[in-house]
Amino acid sequence: MTKFLMNLFEKAGLVNETNDMIVKTGITRLENLLLDFLFASILSCILGNFLVGILFEFCYMVLRIYAGGYHASTPKKCLGFTYSSTLACMIIIFILPITKYIYAVLIAVFIGTIFLMTPIQSENKPLNNTEKKVYHRNSVCIAVGETGLFVLFLLWEKHLYAKTVFMSMALVVTGLLMEIAKKKVAHFQVKKNTDS
Repeated sequence: MTKFLMNLFEKAGLVNETNDMIVKTGITRLENLLLDFLFASILSCILGNFLVGILFEFCYMVLRIYAGGYHASTPKKCLGFTYSSTLACMIIIFILPITKYIYAVLIAVFIGTIFLMTPIQSENKPLNNTEKKVYHRNSVCIAVGETGLFVLFLLWEKHLYAKTVFMSMALVVTGLLMEIAKKKVAHFQVKKNTDS
């Protein structure tokens, strides 16, 4: 798909030497996003409800954009992590029961983690102070909005959809914590190497 669209854009005069990498990166990201939605939708359809996959990916994507999170070292590892984590979340959504007490405690943990830890920066795109403030504000607002949606689904007795929103937030927070741990390990390794 990327090559086809790049050729199409080149013929239309929309791509040249100055913007080809930007356009290619954008197309690749769009392609990955569509594949993620497709994968989650197929899984949720197999497990019994097509809309769960769409809701899950939408809630995850919107929060993840601003909160940041885990970045695998290679595209293959990223793909493996993405699909295995989506599969695990779908299994939990459809199969494992979660009590209201666990919901309440973990939602508080999710909001607290997002409030204290976001945004997690990518090494490829460091954020300036203004961007950090905007991304933090947006992360917190989206997390509060998703928590509100979660509560509404519970009140409407749409427990499957409530659990879907809950698991999308859980995956974002898991990614945040994994990225923080990865950075701490890397920092420890650098310090260890400089001390010896």
